[in-house]
Amino acid sequence: MVSTWGFFMPTMTILVMASTGLVLWFGGRMVIDGVLTLGELAAFNAYLLLLLLGGPTQQLVVVADSSFAAILWLFQLSQLPGQICLIVRFRLDAALYEPAPKRRPGQRGRPRVKGQRLPTLAQVAQNAKTKWQRVVLPDWYGEGRRIVEIVSDTAVWYHSGQPPLPIRWVLIRDPKGKFTPALAGGARETQALLSTDLSVKPVQTPALAAGASVIKWFVLRWRLEVTFHEVREHLGVETQRQWSDLATA
Repeated sequence: MVSTWGFFMPTMTILVMASTGLVLWFGGRMVIDGVLTLGELAAFNAYLLLLLLGGPTQQLVVVADSSFAAILWLFQLSQLPGQICLIVRFRLDAALYEPAPKRRPGQRGRPRVKGQRLPTLAQVAQNAKTKWQRVVLPDWYGEGRRIVEIVSDTAVWYHSGQPPLPIRWVLIRDPKGKFTPALAGGARETQALLSTDLSVKPVQTPALAAGASVIKWFVLRWRLEVTFHEVREHLGVETQRQWSDLATA
């Protein structure tokens, strides 16, 4: 028992400190570049730290918006020990490839990191031959049941100078031709998500009614988004209304 505890505690400490340092390093660059605010970085790091302290036996699911759709950041986090799944909003013009083919016995040269080029998600969405699946989502951004159309597959996201990142992508479109402002800012366009866990299903199935899915996890952000909006709207957090002593009293 003592030896097990002596191994577990240092391992967890190293894992927590390494992940925290990685997020602060990459997030700090995004703050300097103006992609994130300092408050958003602090909140994300706090949530990640709390989840990591839950232990390695439970899967850690990190959900973020398109600001975090960066190959290097996603790859480095996905390589950390434990069950970590990252789900972010994905770009439609990303370069996708098939997995690298297996090397033949005696084959010379450097191993390939990717296979044949695949169509972009924008091309998949515009292709008339794409087979969309119509599904009913039980809770769509606070609107209750909603019918959407999806298509999903796996691929390798790769860019020169970056590590190859295996992903599951999910395209979502509204049969009525529009999304709620909460998801797409009022734009009538197809939305894309990615998951670093290729085994996660795009939506719940009758056999996995209480299970996990890419869309389910992403839509759960709605409650946090509403909370942040209400806090800014009514309490003035991260606005000029908090620039006085009375506001923080």
